[in-house]
Amino acid sequence: MSAQELQRVVVRMLFDPTYVKQIYLDSEEALRGADVTSEEAAWLSRGDERRWRADPLRAARSLQALLEEFPVSALAVNTSVELPSLISFFSSTRFHRAIMDESSLALSFAAWLAHEYPESEPFCRLEGAIASLRRPEFDTPSDGGEPHTYRAAPGVRALTLPSGVLSAYSQAMRELGAHPQGVVQALVSDPPALSGVHERDKESLLLERGAEIGISEISEELALVLIYLSHGRSESETKAALIRFGSEPGEVSDVLTSLLDEGLIIRLG
Repeated sequence: MSAQELQRVVVRMLFDPTYVKQIYLDSEEALRGADVTSEEAAWLSRGDERRWRADPLRAARSLQALLEEFPVSALAVNTSVELPSLISFFSSTRFHRAIMDESSLALSFAAWLAHEYPESEPFCRLEGAIASLRRPEFDTPSDGGEPHTYRAAPGVRALTLPSGVLSAYSQAMRELGAHPQGVVQALVSDPPALSGVHERDKESLLLERGAEIGISEISEELALVLIYLSHGRSESETKAALIRFGSEPGEVSDVLTSLLDEGLIIRLG
């Protein structure tokens, strides 16, 4: 096992008491799939099990940081469960996978929350996109950036969500941010009402990374183009998509130039 992988297993044990018990009861099964020697497995389960609980508030502090980044998603959940119960994230498969894969814990939390509590899903998508834009290392093209392709510019993200999500999010953020003891305390002790959303209708949003994350409403057609270009596309594919999403054939070149000039898409190569 590499030192880094051993460290990742240790982190999982520090956050998840259930995982600690599994390792003490059957380390071979608990560590299946990990590159762990029998000597290292013995080291992990050596000594008093309680040593792994020396800091019992570790997970609670991390949960607080996650709630500060996903406050409106948490507010949507707060109508059905008590927020402290979300500490179960640290025993979830998504948490353990995020640690082993070194992926973003915040984005994994958003995905877990949306799956476990579907009422939070549209807000998880919005706050997850914001969280992703705050982390340029996770905002990279998945296609490797092939030459002579177009794709959405780094720092640009389009979403199509149920109508009313942006309004509900903005209002909730104003009210949560006004609480004298901070966002998390507002969620726990004085959560504001969350405006309803309309699943049958849709709204399209443009998120742009700057000094802060800007959010504005855009046409559905533009959102569809930018979502399509989240992966690199050839020039012919890009022009065909512009026509498919509403541009007139004779205007495609001008539209493409406009998108480039506005910094919404880039051309590679």
